[in-house]
Amino acid sequence: MKKLIKIMAVTVLMASSVGASTLEEFDDLIAKAKDPAYKQVLLCEREMSFKFKNPAECTKAVDLLLEMKKKTTKTSLLRCEHYALDKESCKFVIPDTYQKTDNEFFDDFIAESYLNAGVVYGNIGDDANEVKMYKKALKISPNYLRANYNLGICYYFGKGVETNKIKAYEHWRVAAKQGDKNAQKNLDILCNESPWACK
Repeated sequence: MKKLIKIMAVTVLMASSVGASTLEEFDDLIAKAKDPAYKQVLLCEREMSFKFKNPAECTKAVDLLLEMKKKTTKTSLLRCEHYALDKESCKFVIPDTYQKTDNEFFDDFIAESYLNAGVVYGNIGDDANEVKMYKKALKISPNYLRANYNLGICYYFGKGVETNKIKAYEHWRVAAKQGDKNAQKNLDILCNESPWACK
């Protein structure tokens, strides 16, 4: 049963949020990025997506995003500047982003960069820092699906933390409530093998 759950973890870890799927596409986006924070976010995504081994690319992204967040005001449009777009272009090119506040936007990116750092730490076998990064992502965004899913994997297998099926259940439940099918499958397996953990 544990083998099935482990395989499901890999499918989530490889999901990229920037829309690039090849190394060449990432390199092209990185070369074109004008905003230093956005460029660093892309470098972090590339590290995670291609199983490179430098988590510092992601922690640098967090630092730059935290600096950007300090500059936000109630009316600032730093989220548009992040993509080198003026106000009108931002409204039409990325309407979902435009509807957010700068704080919401940067929190999303900060949480994602922490998650990606966790994945990279996992790639190099640093399980303790992997868990630490997932927890930091959840501190910024408690319902973040991918961080909850991955932290559930860590608790289930005792990867970087003591095995704790109750905590695995809690984190997968958050992800499953948001419609994640792999989290639901993992819950089904967990609750079948350890019903006491699912109460």
